[in-house]
Amino acid sequence: MQLFSDLLGLAAQQQAAPQVKEQDRGELITLIKWVSGAIAVNADKGSPIAAAATTVSAITKVMPADQIKQQVDGVHPAIIKDPKYKTVTPPPAIVDTKPAPAPATAPTTLPAAGAIPPPPPVPPPAVPPPAEKPAPEKPAPGRPPTGGRPPPPGR
Repeated sequence: MQLFSDLLGLAAQQQAAPQVKEQDRGELITLIKWVSGAIAVNADKGSPIAAAATTVSAITKVMPADQIKQQVDGVHPAIIKDPKYKTVTPPPAIVDTKPAPAPATAPTTLPAAGAIPPPPPVPPPAVPPPAEKPAPEKPAPGRPPTGGRPPPPGR
């Protein structure tokens, strides 16, 4: 429940940030609806948690950001009223909502003309070394070699 509460609170704060883009805000609102729905499903029926989370899951993308945040802010107090979740801490506060810097660009390795060089040639297949023949077995002293005829008697 702690992770649900944290995710819900952080998403509500981020969607209310002044510089958030409309597409990002729409995705954050979808996330808020899903997480609040998960909280409502996991809560006991008729509990304050279920009521608060169900209210939040009904938000729409046309609602003002402050109104959404206000509804989400009511979920954590409802969570800690339940004895099972009394240790759930409030969601962390977002301190800085500046957008991330643009990624650095790496220098290109293409030739100046822009043509892509051909790939290197495919090496020829490796030829396996010839198989070594095992050394012939030496028979034990006094025994004829296997597979051969025995020596004539008396030899």
